[in-house]
Amino acid sequence: MSLKQRPSLFGRISMGLVFLFLYAPIIILIVFSFNASNSRSIWAGFSLHWYAELFQNRLIMQSVYTTLLVSVLSTLIATVAGTFAAIGLASMRRRWRTPLMTVNNIPVMNAEIVTGVSMCLLFVAFFGLWKAFAVWFNQAQDTFWMEENIYLGFGTLLLAHVTFNIPHVILTVMPKLRQMDKKERETLTELLDEEVRHKIDLIDSFDEEQIGSRMSTNYVEIPSNVTVKQAMRELIRQAADNDNISTLYIVDENRIFCGAISLNDLIIAREDTNLEDLIVVSYPFVYATEEIADCIEWIKDYSEDSIPVLDEENRIIGVITSQDIVEVVDDEMGEDYAMLAGLTAEEDLEEPLKDSIKKRMPWLIVLLGLGLVVSSVVGMFEHVVAELTIVMCFQSLILDMAGNVGTQSLAVTIRVLMDENLTAGQKVHLVFKEARVGLSNGLILGMMSIILIGCYIYFFKSGSLQFAFAVSGCIGAALILAMLISSLVGTLIPMFFHKIHIDPAVASGPLITTVNDLVAVVTYYGLAWLFLIEMLHY
Repeated sequence: MSLKQRPSLFGRISMGLVFLFLYAPIIILIVFSFNASNSRSIWAGFSLHWYAELFQNRLIMQSVYTTLLVSVLSTLIATVAGTFAAIGLASMRRRWRTPLMTVNNIPVMNAEIVTGVSMCLLFVAFFGLWKAFAVWFNQAQDTFWMEENIYLGFGTLLLAHVTFNIPHVILTVMPKLRQMDKKERETLTELLDEEVRHKIDLIDSFDEEQIGSRMSTNYVEIPSNVTVKQAMRELIRQAADNDNISTLYIVDENRIFCGAISLNDLIIAREDTNLEDLIVVSYPFVYATEEIADCIEWIKDYSEDSIPVLDEENRIIGVITSQDIVEVVDDEMGEDYAMLAGLTAEEDLEEPLKDSIKKRMPWLIVLLGLGLVVSSVVGMFEHVVAELTIVMCFQSLILDMAGNVGTQSLAVTIRVLMDENLTAGQKVHLVFKEARVGLSNGLILGMMSIILIGCYIYFFKSGSLQFAFAVSGCIGAALILAMLISSLVGTLIPMFFHKIHIDPAVASGPLITTVNDLVAVVTYYGLAWLFLIEMLHY
């Protein structure tokens, strides 16, 4: 069954319950922000007291101003830079564009904390190299003095946000460039002769999601009731207009597809041989109206140079070449990347700003609400942070690893779910396989964390040996448990959406990110409270 079908009643109810679960904590927080007391459970009357204090706090208002300024500037800079980058990528040859697009997609697929930490390490390394170079430069000459110390500040903050935004801009602009090319092609088509215009109109008659929109009319068609000598004569006649001659397609008197013959077999055959003896009748084919997403997986399994495209009456109307298949796979992967990031690849170049915002805003609002939920959960462990402030240093480690494991499981699961013939037993096997992978990786990384973090706390934080390895042991245990649960979450959630006929690539990404954050936070701080405070009394 196609993933594009409308959700069933059960699916709608399930999605309603999911969103109710997601939005209920947000609504409660909003309501209690107007509470006269600071309690989150007892209503003491309506009041704007907390908002008045918020806007009178100079430090908070300065933070709001800095946040807005960074947002506006980074958006403007990233939009300009990302647009020019997308234009450059679109004009590149595929061999160069593909690896660059893969690198561009890494920040989109990865957890934000990974890119943030990477930027921080890059700045620290760059500033260190700059200082060493400046010291050497100033000692080598006395004509020009180079500043030796540069610091993290507004400039580096702005640069980091621009780096975050540019990949999303590129993913948004690239589909628009392809749409612009299509409009220019329609204008140029009017200048062509009737036969060429008919072929172009035939291809354009198919929806862009159908395989017929990617086919080529460059192929050679041979009647089935001729001899080898007559077939060679027909090949020579058609080769003047069609250079795709490695495979010849055979049709009967009604132009119904019968099979194919390779050019090599035709050349070495005897002249008086009946052509029907050379036909490969089991040659693969596709229908022009088939969805690209439904048939691309099995098309990739064939090593043929081209595959015929048939109409509803089994008559050949074109072929899809291996180069076309590569382009289709690349486009499908790019679309999946965009959907996982909550983007859309279906915006028109002239689409109004309001419509673009309507398409993107729902998931952004969901992510904002989910982030507030995670923040409120972290607030429940204030006493743990107050008594053991060192645990805050390693929170990002747990969140990062849980997010990465969940994303990996999500990518594997979505690819497996593309097979519509997947049985229940195979799905169960996938769940247990991902759980084993997550547990095994968690055990390896957990043991490494216990040793490395224990040594770090003991030698650099001046903690006792017992305290250092107690904390690192708690971190290792939390890492093992978080990676195991995140693997299951990254597998089960897309399976659930697939079951209720909702595209898992669209719906799973934001939900998995938040669930994994919740899992990591509760696991980490829960174990820290249980082991370090309640049992070991630190």
